[in-house]
Amino acid sequence: MDYLTIVLRTLFIYFVILFVMRLFARREYMSFVVVLMVTQLGVMLMLEYNWPLLVFLIPAVVLIIVQSFYSWYIKKEEQVIETLNLSELLSKIKAEQHHQGLNNEFAELDDLKTIRLEAGMLPLPLIIDGKIEIDNLEKINQTELWLRQELKKLGYREIKNISYCALRDGETFFVELK
Repeated sequence: MDYLTIVLRTLFIYFVILFVMRLFARREYMSFVVVLMVTQLGVMLMLEYNWPLLVFLIPAVVLIIVQSFYSWYIKKEEQVIETLNLSELLSKIKAEQHHQGLNNEFAELDDLKTIRLEAGMLPLPLIIDGKIEIDNLEKINQTELWLRQELKKLGYREIKNISYCALRDGETFFVELK
C-alpha cells in the first residue's frame, strides 16, 4: 500500500470523526477518540505482524500531529472568546483605579490590554448584582434614599431584582434586571 494513500485515508477518517463529534457538540472528547484510534493501530500492529511497521506508525503520527494542531487551534479560539462577566470587569476597574489613586479618569487592566476611562464617558455603576455601591453614591454626593426614590420614579421598586444600574452624565439611568 502506498504511504501517501495511508496518510490521506488517515486524514479522511480523522475529519469524518471530527465532523461527527462537532455535529454532536462533543469536541472535548476528540483527544480521547484520537487516543483510541492510535491504540487500535497498535493492536492491529500486533495482530498483523507480517505487515511493515510504517503502515501503522504513519497513521499514528499523522493523527497525533493533526490532533495537536486542532487542540492548539481550539485553545486559541477559547482565549479569544473568553470574556469577563460584568461584575468582574467592574471590580477590576475599581481595584485598578483605587490602586493607582484615580477617580474614574483613567485605568489600565492587564487582562484587557488598556482601557481608557475618560470622565463622563463611562457610566458610574450604582447597583451591581442587587447591591448598592455606596462608594459611587458618595462620589456623586447622593444617598441610598435618593437612589431608591429615583428608581421608584422609573418603576423599579426592588433593588435586589436589579442586576446592574448605572448613572451617566449625572442624569441618565441605565438599568438591567436580573
